[in-house]
Amino acid sequence: MKFWQILDKFLDRFFVVLGAFLGSQIPEFLQQYVQRLAGHVDELKYIIDQLSQLASASNKSLEQYIQKFVHSSDLDFVKQGEFMQALVTRWQNLNDSLRSLAQSSYFERPFVFLKEMNYPIAQETFYSYQAGINLTLEGLGYTAIGIIVGILLYQLISKIFKFGSQRVASFFRPRD
Repeated sequence: MKFWQILDKFLDRFFVVLGAFLGSQIPEFLQQYVQRLAGHVDELKYIIDQLSQLASASNKSLEQYIQKFVHSSDLDFVKQGEFMQALVTRWQNLNDSLRSLAQSSYFERPFVFLKEMNYPIAQETFYSYQAGINLTLEGLGYTAIGIIVGILLYQLISKIFKFGSQRVASFFRPRD
C-alpha cells in the first residue's frame, strides 16, 4: 500500500513539473518562431526593394514591371514574372502574419500563431528550438497554466486507471 502512495505522489509532482516546463516553453517557442518569421520577411523585403529599384529605373511601378514579364511572349520571361509575383505575395502573407502576432496579446498569441502559422517556418523553428526560461509575466502566466493542466491531466489519468482497475477487479470477484 505504501508503494502506491509513493508512486501516486511522485506521478502527481512529475505531471506538475512537466506541465510547468511545457507551459513555460510556449512563449519561448513563439519568440523563436517570430524571430525566424521576421528574418524571412526582412529578406523578402530586401529582394522586393531591389526589384522596385529595377522597376523605377525603367519608369515603372513594381506591379507594371512584373506585368511586363507576365505578359511577355517569351515563356522564360513569363515564368520570371510569375516568380516575382510569388515573392511579393509571399512577403505580403508573411508580413501580415508577423503583424498579427506582434499585435496580439500574450494569451491570444498561441491562437493567432495556430491560425497564421507558416508550417515550413514553424518546422524549422521546432528543429532548431533551444529551450529556455522566460521570466516575463507572459512566461510565468504560461507556466502557471501548464501547472494547472498538469494537475488536471494527472487527475484525469488517475481516475481513468482507478475506474478501470475497479472494473477489472469486479470482473474477478466471485458472484453470489
